[in-house]
Amino acid sequence: MALTKEDLYAIGELLEIKLKAELQPVKEKIQGMNENVSALKEEVSVLKEEVSVLKEEVSVLKKEVSVLKEEVSALKEEVSVLKKEVSVLKEEVSVLKEEVSVLKEEVSVLKEEVSSLKERTRNLEEGQHKLYLLIENEICSKINILVENYVPAAKRYQESMEQLGNMQSDIIIVKKVVASHSEKFQMLGV
Repeated sequence: MALTKEDLYAIGELLEIKLKAELQPVKEKIQGMNENVSALKEEVSVLKEEVSVLKEEVSVLKKEVSVLKEEVSALKEEVSVLKKEVSVLKEEVSVLKEEVSVLKEEVSVLKEEVSSLKERTRNLEEGQHKLYLLIENEICSKINILVENYVPAAKRYQESMEQLGNMQSDIIIVKKVVASHSEKFQMLGV
């Protein structure tokens, strides 16, 4: 049995139909895969853009990190300087504490001295009060007695002084007269 062209043609069509039927799911799968690949290409394109943006952001972040490193380095230097300054301040505070301690001791001594001075002042005030009383009660009354006696005595003294002045003038005149008379007596030979 030999196959004719028509048989072969018919077999070819049957094979084609069967092949088409069997290839149809493969075509559909390929078409789905093409759609998936197309979607993946779009996603990859989006991812590429995002990666590009991320690269730019990473580049910016690298620059910022570099700046931050410089700032941290500067801050470390400043902190080192501050540590030294704090160390100096601690020493100064320690010295100040010692000075304050000395001042406290001196203030304590001064308080004792002020307390002693207050006691002395109180004693002086009491003594002064006693002196005032003594002056008022005894000395003032005695001064009043002296004044009562002095004023008349002073008036008598003043009057005596005037009399004494007059007497001195009189004595001078008497002396002149006596001297004059003495001279005259001597001339007369008496």
